[in-house]
Amino acid sequence: MKVLVIGSSGVVGSSVCRVLELHSVEYVGAVHSAVPREFEVKSDIRKPCLGLEADSLQDVTHIVYSAGSTRFDRTIDHERTLNTEPMMKLVELAESLPLLKKVIFVSTVYSCGLVSGTIEEVRHPDHTVEFANTYEQSKHEAETVLLDQNTSYQIVIARISTIISDESGAVAKYDSIHRSLQYMYLGLVGILPGDPTTKVDLISSDYAGQRIVQLLGGETRSIYHISSAESALPIERVLGIAREVFEELEPGWIAKGYPKPLYARLETFNRMGETMLEAGNVIVGGAYKALATYASQLCYPKIFDDTQTRLLGEVSVKDTETLFRDMVHYCVKRRWQ
Repeated sequence: MKVLVIGSSGVVGSSVCRVLELHSVEYVGAVHSAVPREFEVKSDIRKPCLGLEADSLQDVTHIVYSAGSTRFDRTIDHERTLNTEPMMKLVELAESLPLLKKVIFVSTVYSCGLVSGTIEEVRHPDHTVEFANTYEQSKHEAETVLLDQNTSYQIVIARISTIISDESGAVAKYDSIHRSLQYMYLGLVGILPGDPTTKVDLISSDYAGQRIVQLLGGETRSIYHISSAESALPIERVLGIAREVFEELEPGWIAKGYPKPLYARLETFNRMGETMLEAGNVIVGGAYKALATYASQLCYPKIFDDTQTRLLGEVSVKDTETLFRDMVHYCVKRRWQ
């Protein structure tokens, strides 16, 4: 087995590479950086064959594709350029590799869009659904492109949940959820959309990496959810843990009187945020903008079924509550730097 990891410098890709090294599996990383390291090659997902020289990759048997944009605040055209359109370039590359057996595409569990209930490990309906942001939409479209292909190699969609840290709690890249916690720490989050019982699905990058490497072996299904599933925490508990850590690391934080966020309809949340922005309140408006990129998902309670993923075998990871607590510790101690 020789694995080509496209996007190997990213949060997921680097985790996959660490697991491959642990199991002594040969791999080559493809990165967008100007100066690739010894075990890496330079790629550009906007170019034919993703900017890779297929002649130098003829012994590749598996591809893990984890490149692209993870921004929630870009236009749909921008996200399609980086997340959807490269899929045909990926297929073009794959067709030129004679030993290729499997392509694993790293997607998101939120490619289902704004729907409620149990989200199963199956292809999402092709009918039009709304999305919380353009990232989700572009990933949904990318899945469709790949699943429509008739190939000699297997295509697997690995839908991952929200990665908050590695197993130690360390954050490699601060995203919307980390910035939202920072605004909460500063007392700037007074309202949230949805219901306190809505569950928030959170995982570590290490868990994602281990599961993706498991998918490299043997015959597998087409779609898997790498999520916390039934172990997901209610948002009320998530916020409670955060407040506990804030008080633990800064005694007297609760005494400052920062309010616990109230829950409201999405329309009320949006109206309040837009009012703050129109009034020129940059600080509170900034908190709203950080939350708004994904907040609508909180109004659509869901559980991401991971039955097929669990059949791959056991993986040793922290429980979700401990993982989240350790991540908050990391953020506060470093002041989100």
